Amino acid sequence: MARTLAILGSGMRLTDQVSIGLLARTYPRSAIDSALDRSGFPPGRNRLLPVHVVVYYVLALGLFMEASIQEVLRCLLDSLGHFGMEPSKVATKGAISQARTRVGVEPLRQLFLSCCRPLGTPSIRGCFWKGLRVMAMDGTTLDTQDTQANEDAFGRSKSGRGETAFPQLRMTLLAECGSHAVVGAALDPTATRSAHWLGK
Repeated sequence: MARTLAILGSGMRLTDQVSIGLLARTYPRSAIDSALDRSGFPPGRNRLLPVHVVVYYVLALGLFMEASIQEVLRCLLDSLGHFGMEPSKVATKGAISQARTRVGVEPLRQLFLSCCRPLGTPSIRGCFWKGLRVMAMDGTTLDTQDTQANEDAFGRSKSGRGETAFPQLRMTLLAECGSHAVVGAALDPTATRSAHWLGK
């Protein structure tokens, strides 16, 4: 699904800086490097888009879904310089696509497995009941990019009106009730009746 050419502004908005700042604090560079190491990425030559920047970039795409891919990268690079990370030039769309393909999904999976954990303590209301941590499961259906690979992996939902316009996946989440922290996720075809959890 194509992104629009929305612009976040000639300068970074305070809310943009706060969002990316929280991203950098939640996933510090050391966590990114550790996930890359577990994914088999050895220290390599310094590219226009180093692998750790690509990981941050993919995370930032979820924060600024209304903006174009190059605009998201510009905002990310502008902000990372304020958090002690080296900025780099904004790459072309082709270079961004190649970088995302090169990095793949494994570093993000490793990052999720290492960082997404319960956050609640007994002092936080709703996190515990009689000494037990309170958890909940929920699910939703998401559209994916209209590619043959996604259709082969996830399929298309069917209704009385025919198939959906896009391949769809079923996302099941395990979350801590008090903090709302997501600690488990499963991404499956919509026809799947049992969840295949990440890391299992």
